[in-house]
Amino acid sequence: MITFERVREAELMDDPDIAEESHIEALDDLANVNRLSRVSRRLWRPIYKLYQDQKERPLRVLDLATGSGDNPIALCNLAKQKGANIKFDGCDLSERCVNYARQCADKQSADVSFFKLNVVNESLPDGYDVIMTSQFMHHIDPPEIIALLSKMRASSTKLLIVNDLLRSYVGLAMVFLGTRLLSDSNVIHFDGPASIRAAFTILEWRQMAQEAGITDYQIRTCFPCHMMLTAPTDIHC
Repeated sequence: MITFERVREAELMDDPDIAEESHIEALDDLANVNRLSRVSRRLWRPIYKLYQDQKERPLRVLDLATGSGDNPIALCNLAKQKGANIKFDGCDLSERCVNYARQCADKQSADVSFFKLNVVNESLPDGYDVIMTSQFMHHIDPPEIIALLSKMRASSTKLLIVNDLLRSYVGLAMVFLGTRLLSDSNVIHFDGPASIRAAFTILEWRQMAQEAGITDYQIRTCFPCHMMLTAPTDIHC
């Protein structure tokens, strides 16, 4: 896949001074994009497989940088449909995101807890079987990603999952068009292409995983312009 050099620029949703109305609109539109891209279904597969492989206790899952909480909420609903005893939590640096995620969970009667946490600068909580994050890593740089991967590996007892965008010209074109077709938000129109330009290639993900001490992992590409990295953490290899 033809790609280009990474360029990271400040995204509008990361601005602490963004107007609440614009922020909420962008969070809702991003959740809709995630739904159409079937992100939660993608995350569900390794989580449910783990649950089927070990049923001796409830499975606990933490979503880092959860935003509106759309992924853990959707996963909670999937677990409910399957009768699976899986508890989902989410955390985010933004107090506004945490509060909005709680509102969204309440509206959908989803038993998901949310709390504030700076996942880059603070320690991750213990007691989670699975620690995952979706479309967050491109917001930070490789040294921070490597450190966060190491913390995810150390804190999760069973599995870590990273879902993120892939950097390529094809992905850039798809996101540019898709964000304009699916959203009226100027924030999404800017942040979507900016996210692709800040994302990484599969080769770069392999290098970062290895630098984080993760040698037993799988990476696969996912439609439309995503990748997913999964790694068992119970063996800590």
